[in-house]
Amino acid sequence: MTISTSYENEGAIVSVTGRLDSSTSKKLGDELALILTTAQHDITLDFSALQFISSAGLRIIFSAHKKCRSAGKTLEIVGANASIKEVFDITGYSGI
Repeated sequence: MTISTSYENEGAIVSVTGRLDSSTSKKLGDELALILTTAQHDITLDFSALQFISSAGLRIIFSAHKKCRSAGKTLEIVGANASIKEVFDITGYSGI
């Protein structure tokens, strides 16, 4: 998995490529925590190049979503393919 972060206007755009699973989710969690603690930005997760997401990846995203809401920020997911969207629908996280 690779992660790249860019800043645009009022937001941080975090692009995730590859597989988000138990062996890679900590890396994304660390990146999101850094953004949440050092910047006053909303976060957009660009999943257009994400191929797979596991329950470990979902936990990281759900935790970041809760932290964003507590801090008055938003977390938005864009570009997810049909199989990623299906995982979010099945788990009830599609509201993010």
